Amino acid sequence: GVHVTGLEMTAAYLRAARKLTERAGMSHRVVFEQGNALSAPFATDSFDCVWLQHVLVNVADKGRLFASLRRVLHPGGTLAVHEVVSPDSHGLAYPLPWAESPSTSFLARPERLRIAIESAGFALRTWRDTTPLAAQWCGEMIARAIQHRELLGWPALIGGDSLQMLTNL
Repeated sequence: GVHVTGLEMTAAYLRAARKLTERAGMSHRVVFEQGNALSAPFATDSFDCVWLQHVLVNVADKGRLFASLRRVLHPGGTLAVHEVVSPDSHGLAYPLPWAESPSTSFLARPERLRIAIESAGFALRTWRDTTPLAAQWCGEMIARAIQHRELLGWPALIGGDSLQMLTNL
């Protein structure tokens, strides 16, 4: 069977991840460690696959991150990345789900992200732009929130100005 190890820096998100995993009945297959992926606290060649989802918007030094991930990935292993990218990060409205202001947002342009990945020694097999699907999902979340006058699901997890954050995407 599959065994999953999650890495999270913040104690609050780590507690939430563990609680959600327990509620889903997956604690026997999924564990979470607290740490910084820039210096991943795992032995060399520890994983068959490394998956990033909405992580890079919080990381300024993407080259260092990808080098760290390359180290913990088995030779021939897979790096899977699902990230928010922007062709122009200067025209963004804040707050966003990952940042309240430009000073805490490290959104990358697609071409710079590709360079960072390849510079760490990864060979790209597939590159798919899912912007239309993501835009549709955000629109549906906003419509549900307005219709039901409540923010359930993902917006409930991030709290605060979640409706505004989704709108700004």
